[in-house]
Amino acid sequence: MSILGFLSEKSVDILLDAIVDGVKERINSEFSPEFQSIEFRLKQIKDQMDRDRAATFIAGLSFLRRNKLEKAEERFIDAEAANPHGALIKLWLGIVLAKLGEKVAGYEKMEEALGMNPFVLPKSILDLDLFHTSSVEKLPDFKWTKLLNNQDLINKTQNLIPPTFLDMLAAAFVGGEKHGALLAISCSGQNPVISWHIDDNFARNDTPKYCLISAFDLLKGDILWTKYFPNRELYFATDRYVILLEKGETNYLELLDVNDGRSLEHVNEDYFIVTFCPHTSLEAIQAFSRSNKSFQGFAVYYNSADREMSILRKKRNLWDRFMDIPPEHKVSDTEVKVALPALFPDLFSVSATNVWNYDSYGRTYRIGDRTQVAETLICEASMTVTRGNNYLDTQKNP
Repeated sequence: MSILGFLSEKSVDILLDAIVDGVKERINSEFSPEFQSIEFRLKQIKDQMDRDRAATFIAGLSFLRRNKLEKAEERFIDAEAANPHGALIKLWLGIVLAKLGEKVAGYEKMEEALGMNPFVLPKSILDLDLFHTSSVEKLPDFKWTKLLNNQDLINKTQNLIPPTFLDMLAAAFVGGEKHGALLAISCSGQNPVISWHIDDNFARNDTPKYCLISAFDLLKGDILWTKYFPNRELYFATDRYVILLEKGETNYLELLDVNDGRSLEHVNEDYFIVTFCPHTSLEAIQAFSRSNKSFQGFAVYYNSADREMSILRKKRNLWDRFMDIPPEHKVSDTEVKVALPALFPDLFSVSATNVWNYDSYGRTYRIGDRTQVAETLICEASMTVTRGNNYLDTQKNP
C-alpha cells in the first residue's frame, strides 16, 4: 500500500491536480535546463544497454518540450516497458496522459511514480505547500517503541554477520553483551527503515565495515526483514524500494524491495538520475532532509572521549605517569534524531536515539609496540514511531 492510500480519494485528486498545474506553469521556464541536464547525464551512462533503455525516455522528453504530447506519450510507454523501476518515466507518462484528457490513467501512473520515489517531483513542487493530511481517513493513532539492544533481536541478527578472525578472538577473550547502534533512519515512504550496526565494544572499530538494514511495519512496529550488507549505506527508502549507496569509487546504487529486502536492480549513478531520481543533491531538498537522518556515530564520541583522556593523562601524579597508569574515565552522550515523512510531515514521526557510554579504566595491554588503554564504548539504541495525541512529544530535540 502506498502512503497516498491513507488519504481520501478527493484529497489525492486535489494533490495530483496541483502537481499537474504546477508542471504546466513551470515546464517552459524551469524544466528546460532540467531536461538538458538529463540529456547530458544520458551521455555519461557507460553501459550501452542502460543507455539504450534510457534513450527512449529522453526522446519522449524532447517531444514534450516541443508540446508534441502524442509523440511524447508513445516514447514514454516504450520507455516504461524497458525501465520497470523508472519512477521518473512513470511520472512524465502520467502527466502527459492527464494533459491529453486521460485523467484516470494519468493519475494512476503518477500515484505509482510517487510510491516508487516521492523525490521524483521537481524541487519547486516539493517545496510547495501541497502536502497536508487534513483528510486522512484510514490511519489510526498508534505509538510503538523498538529497543535495538534487545538480546533476542541481537542474537537473531548476529547470525547474519560473517565473523572475522579478530571478531572471534575478541569474543573469546574480551567479548561481552552485544549492543545495537543506529547509523541512519529513513521514513520517506510508508514503512520506516533503519541502518544499524552491532558490537560488544564499539571502541575496537571506529568505522563500520557493514550495515544491517531493517524495515518496520508502520502500524505495528514488527520487523519485516533484516539483512546484512557489506560496503553499503542507506540512502533512502520509499513505499516500494530501499535504496543503498555502494561505498567506493564506482557510484553504484542498489534497489531493494521494501517488503522483503530482495535485490531488484544494481545501477550506476547517471542511469539512476536519468530514470529514477532527477536530483543530484537530494540533501538540499527539505522533504528529503526531514525524512532522512544520519547519526554522527560512535567514532565521534570515541574521539571526543579520547581527547578528554589525553587531558586527564597530563593531570596524573608522578607515580601514575612513571608507571603509565591511565586515569579512570567515564562519559555518556545522547544523540536524538527526529524524522518526518517526506510528502506528509504531519502524518507520523520517528524519534530515534543513540545513548553512548564510554568507560576507560586503569588496565592496559600491549599490542605490538603500543600500550593500549582498556576501554569500552557501548550504545543503547531505540526508536519510537508515533501518530496521534503523542505526536508533538516526539518532535522535541530534532
